[in-house]
Amino acid sequence: MKHKNIEVKEVKNDNFKVLHSKLIEYVEQKELPCTIVLVYQNDEVIYCEKQGMADIENNVPIEFDSIFRIASMTKPITAVAALMLYEEGKFSLDDPLSKFIPKAKNLRVFSKEEGDQLITEVPNRELTILDLFTHTGGISYLASLTHPVDKKFTGLFQDKKWKSLAEAVNALLDVPLLCQPGTKWNYSLSIDVLGYLIEILSGMPFDIFLQERIFNKLDMKDTGFFVPMKKMNRITRLYMKDNNGRLMPAPEKQQSFGTEKPKILSGGGGLVSTLSDYLKFAVMLLNNGRFGETRLLKEETIRLMTQDYVVSRGITFINEDTFGPIPKPLIKLRLESAKGSGFGLGVRTQVEPGLTPIGSHGWGGAFTTDYIIDPKNNMLSIFLSQIFPGFNTTEFYSMTVRNSIYKGLKS
Repeated sequence: MKHKNIEVKEVKNDNFKVLHSKLIEYVEQKELPCTIVLVYQNDEVIYCEKQGMADIENNVPIEFDSIFRIASMTKPITAVAALMLYEEGKFSLDDPLSKFIPKAKNLRVFSKEEGDQLITEVPNRELTILDLFTHTGGISYLASLTHPVDKKFTGLFQDKKWKSLAEAVNALLDVPLLCQPGTKWNYSLSIDVLGYLIEILSGMPFDIFLQERIFNKLDMKDTGFFVPMKKMNRITRLYMKDNNGRLMPAPEKQQSFGTEKPKILSGGGGLVSTLSDYLKFAVMLLNNGRFGETRLLKEETIRLMTQDYVVSRGITFINEDTFGPIPKPLIKLRLESAKGSGFGLGVRTQVEPGLTPIGSHGWGGAFTTDYIIDPKNNMLSIFLSQIFPGFNTTEFYSMTVRNSIYKGLKS
């Protein structure tokens, strides 16, 4: 990395004509309200284009400094924050969670449902910090409804009676685990628990820790848990699709996400950011923990973060049952996207040949955002749009964007 500041501006590149035409098509056909795609290789931006509108109704175009709700692209940032404390010797990956949150000692595991009662059993072992990083602890997520335990988690972090992350996590620990720790990969609220662990180990509020230890160090000026009033004109409007597949503004409840400071600081999906800010974070990952003269993590810690801890333990990363009852074409898409993948400390990582080279890693967000780090090609890419709910759109559009990027790299 030659320079600390990377200027984000339009960079056209004929090698990415297929990608460029795809992005124009998505916006013109009103499949997506906007797109920004950036490709960075060998210490420079080699492609950067924006299309569409930040606010269709008010005719506001998308800009490179537009602020996006990045949803689960928050998770790798939380993982890096936790690993900074790991380097300080605050915990080991094999530590039981109960070492720091005593209530975790009393966790139970779902066995069966009898009427309205959940029958539970004792865990075979305690939930560990590694389980939190890798979604293998049996914790569920807030948006699933396919299992009796899932229903207990639904809306848990949206409950207005919780006044802090600590209160929400302690409520979460009252819910049984879906399965025995270390037996299944189940996308979950575990990274939110990791955010609370950061508060405990650092003695600082989670948002202050991120601000002082990551955002200030990387000059990420527009990243946080809400958008200040003076920057509100830059936030991208959130969209969804109606029953006919037409774009429409998301309901006000979702629209307000990121516009005011939340009581519960979600390390799993609560941040807003910009292309420029997330690029700095991604470059730090690509450069093995270093951005310019600033080092956040040691090189060996980045290797620790990006190696696989799931398939190497005999746990299936993603299969047909991972996401519950969803359409078969989407299941096929997700299995194709996950081919050859494992999971590291807060990030998907490629362990066998697949859509990206072995060693690449990254993650996406439910509002249709995605990034990939590719050490083999000394490359990273970032894709930003803003549709809710975007679990299926993220998968489809991210795969298309990635495939087009790699075609461009080969041309």
